Amino acid sequence: MNTALKITPNEKKGFIMGVCTCVILFGPSLGPIISGELLQLASWNFGFYCL
Repeated sequence: MNTALKITPNEKKGFIMGVCTCVILFGPSLGPIISGELLQLASWNFGFYCL
C-alpha cells in the first residue's frame, strides 16, 4: 500500500487506499473457498501441481 500511495497523485489516494484494502481483506477470505472448490473437483495433489 505504501508503494501505491507513493506513486499516485494526491487526488486519487483515497481510491487507491480503498482498492488496496479490498485486496488485503478479500484475499484471505476467498482463499479457502477457492481451494475447497478445487479439492471438490480434483485430488489434493492437484494443489501442489498448481503451485
